[in-house]
Amino acid sequence: MLNHFFKKTGLLFIDAAFSGLRRYESEYFVQLIEQAQGIAERVHGAEAELIAMGYNAPLSAETDAANLFITVKEERILLKREGDEFIGNNGSVRFSRNELLAIAKNNPEILSNNVVTRPLMQEMVFPVLAFVGGPGEIAYWAVFKSAFELMGMEMPVIMPRLGMTLVNRRVQVLFEKYSLTFKDLVVDRKALQLKADLLDSVREKEAEQMVEDLVKKLERDYAEIQTVFTEISKGLTPLVEKNLQFHLKQLNFLKHKLEDEVVLQNSVQFGHYDYLENELIPNGTPQERIYNPIPYLNEYGPDLIDKLLDLELKYDKNHKIIYF
Repeated sequence: MLNHFFKKTGLLFIDAAFSGLRRYESEYFVQLIEQAQGIAERVHGAEAELIAMGYNAPLSAETDAANLFITVKEERILLKREGDEFIGNNGSVRFSRNELLAIAKNNPEILSNNVVTRPLMQEMVFPVLAFVGGPGEIAYWAVFKSAFELMGMEMPVIMPRLGMTLVNRRVQVLFEKYSLTFKDLVVDRKALQLKADLLDSVREKEAEQMVEDLVKKLERDYAEIQTVFTEISKGLTPLVEKNLQFHLKQLNFLKHKLEDEVVLQNSVQFGHYDYLENELIPNGTPQERIYNPIPYLNEYGPDLIDKLLDLELKYDKNHKIIYF
């Protein structure tokens, strides 16, 4: 499907597990094994520097990491270093350094990279001009510079991938109807406040006050009842408290039913706010992180990708808002 949509762009797909590619990577696996300790120590050190500056640890790197996987009996196992050995599965899988080097030379198909060595292998295999990634991936790359230097390579330019939100015609109509902007909904997150303000404006405050007054009166009256009953028998005290809670629960139920009815009577506007929120920032997350592209292809047509590729979009940190 990706080949279909990007057939005009010359996009190339590489299967990292392709045996031919793994054989080509054989000499590079050898280098990664030989430099395993140095790579782990440098990445761990770079991460420690980030933490000292107040950033979160993107990888939780460990100094004994081998940063390589090996496939044993169809199970992909992460390796660690223990002295001059490489172990996995709590020591049930164990290779000497020379044994692992022999595997890299003779059977590289069963080796694979982890998040640390994948960028290094990528640079060894391809002439990488730039790496385009999302926020999480770019955070990983913050700790790789010294590992690249250890391997005698220069890091590629790191660029943020394009972030965009598609705004359909219905959203635009609702923006105009309620005098709202994209910034109001997505940046300032006003949907929750808009719904709260709407609810406050349509509440049946007189009826709510009647319920609240009744609650206070019940609590006062039951306090007097409890005093009298306790004098008769302390064993009656829990019964009075339980009875009060029963009535308070019913009044609370009544209050919520009143609120539900008010919301129902104004469901169209509440529904509009919900729609805007779900369309633009579902679950408080950018649209592109939640929704599959297929519904948008159905909505805007199969040439959606071509339309987006035709736009002159600048690769920078600014989020793109695409109106249809």
